[in-house]
Amino acid sequence: MIRNPFTDRRPWILAGIFLAAFLLWTPLGCFAPWVPEKLHQGPWDSSFAFYSLIMLDGSDEGGHYVYLPSLVFDRDLDFSNNWKFNVQAFTATSTGVARNYWTIGAALLWAPFFFLGHGLSYFYARTGHPMELDGYDFPYLTLTGLETVVYAFLGVLCLTRILRRFTSERAAFWIAAISWFSSLVPFYSFIQTKMSHGPEAALVSLFLLTALRAREAPEIAWRWLALGIATGLVAIIRLNGPLILVVAAAVFLGDLLPKEFRTWPSADLWRAARKRLVPWMLGFAPLYAAQALASLTLFGRPFGPSGDPDYSTDNVLSADGFSRLGDLKSLWEMFVGSRYGLLWTMPLWGPAAWGLWQRFKTRAFLSTVTLVYLGLLIAMVLMFGNWGNGFGYRYFAAALPFIAMGLAVFYAQIVTPRGWTRGAIAAGILAVGWQYLQILQHKTWMEHNEPAFTWKAFTNIPEILGEPSLLLRSSAWLPIVLKEGFRCQDLADFHFLVLLPLAMALFLAAACLAWNLLTTPAPTASAGRADRLTPWAWGAGMLCLAPVLWIGLFPPRKPPDLLYAVLVSKIRACERVNGIYDHPLDNLIPRAWTLGRTLGRDQPDMDLRLARQLAEKGAVEKARQLLENVVSRYPDYAEQAKTLLESLPGASR
Repeated sequence: MIRNPFTDRRPWILAGIFLAAFLLWTPLGCFAPWVPEKLHQGPWDSSFAFYSLIMLDGSDEGGHYVYLPSLVFDRDLDFSNNWKFNVQAFTATSTGVARNYWTIGAALLWAPFFFLGHGLSYFYARTGHPMELDGYDFPYLTLTGLETVVYAFLGVLCLTRILRRFTSERAAFWIAAISWFSSLVPFYSFIQTKMSHGPEAALVSLFLLTALRAREAPEIAWRWLALGIATGLVAIIRLNGPLILVVAAAVFLGDLLPKEFRTWPSADLWRAARKRLVPWMLGFAPLYAAQALASLTLFGRPFGPSGDPDYSTDNVLSADGFSRLGDLKSLWEMFVGSRYGLLWTMPLWGPAAWGLWQRFKTRAFLSTVTLVYLGLLIAMVLMFGNWGNGFGYRYFAAALPFIAMGLAVFYAQIVTPRGWTRGAIAAGILAVGWQYLQILQHKTWMEHNEPAFTWKAFTNIPEILGEPSLLLRSSAWLPIVLKEGFRCQDLADFHFLVLLPLAMALFLAAACLAWNLLTTPAPTASAGRADRLTPWAWGAGMLCLAPVLWIGLFPPRKPPDLLYAVLVSKIRACERVNGIYDHPLDNLIPRAWTLGRTLGRDQPDMDLRLARQLAEKGAVEKARQLLENVVSRYPDYAEQAKTLLESLPGASR
């Protein structure tokens, strides 16, 4: 008999919740002239607060995303000509390419919808609509944003199956949903969709699910292969990803050491280890090799930017970073501080910590490893110098599945026996509502670096609740449809207001169908063949490697006049962001000369064209400096430079 995909209705309920959250939360951006630049409410008036599906943040979002257009269209990992990925700074590494500290994992996850966006862009272009097939036009950005929502949805489903081991199926479903929506992860799943924290939380959920399944049936090689894939995906999603190897090692060795073997080492031990290690490595090695290859190209070493002077100075590997480990004040601020204190921003973490402690007392080994992993995350947050530039302690997105397990234990051991179910439901609703109000105010009512964010977010609640219009944030679908002057008259309107909601509903429905078909046993299926999730997970993981093949199949291709193109793009970027980033034209010339020396390029003709651009932009003095440099250093171009000098405003005739 065929499996019935509607037997389990909970995934469909969750899909409805995610679709509603998408329509209410996800900012579509200024896709048409009739859409105001700022639809969000609040006293802090800055275009930098305006997140959207078609905007790339100048650091994390662009750094993760840039791998896709560079690999697919340029067929290399030289980001110098992909200026849109980072308008804040441009410096080159020792290998002569643009520095990019961010990892390739998120780009691999976005690859399927990126190619779908390319097909849609091609269709729009063929039907007569102006479209740039460069990876940055709105079909690419919007569809990859939808994919982030789909990954978050699948992450909650994985979390539901994990929590079934601690409580009832119904309770597991609602605990998973409440844990997710009462945390900071929805901000990075629905609003800043090009950040990697939403997919990261989903991948850690997938990792924990495959780890538990592998331990339950260690003789099934497919499950260790799936665990290797999940481990590899988590390890390359962010620079803190390799911390998951601590948990993977515990899962791998946990039942091999003292319980089953009296002597160590033994032939049985090594035989059992090989049966697990070989399939695990087959899943893990190709994925981690993708990041190692990218790091080798960018930094000349396979293990990321460690050793890069700027990274070592400004980030985790600095001496100041290690010194912060002993800063008890920072640790206190992390948990109860007025800015983003974990116990205030996510109150459910309190009972979740109690649940983790109770689990530690009953299952000490794996629980100890869980606490060690969370301790490493805390240490990394303390060491990292700029953790506060986003919404909340965003690096704790990876901790969410572990916290949800603690919450499930708390519910099973405290709430259910004492009949506090209604109180728990009310507490969960309040926690979700409180998180919504915080998300509502980030970079709208308050700047991102507000030192007392949590306290002010709480004190603003009466004013927000007193005016219902303030409860809608940014340019999401629902606020736009409800806005006076709403219309749908051209391609952009149709794409954002009709196609995207339909596509989101379709993708969530497809995910529900696939999930139920792959995880619900058929009525006549045998126990050994009922669950096909693991081999499908393996196949999906291998498909994520498709963009990496571009590196090996095609040689690197440098665009002509690289430095000139970068600098002109920089000038346009500085003009476009309207001075938000403090990089005026004065900073561009030293950067140009530094980059030119790094790349070993000496192109006076580029300097001449750049001087013209600078003069047109009003930077006459900088244009004069460039031209005088050409006159003194390049005799063959001196005559052209003198002619341009004479044409500059204020030049002596």
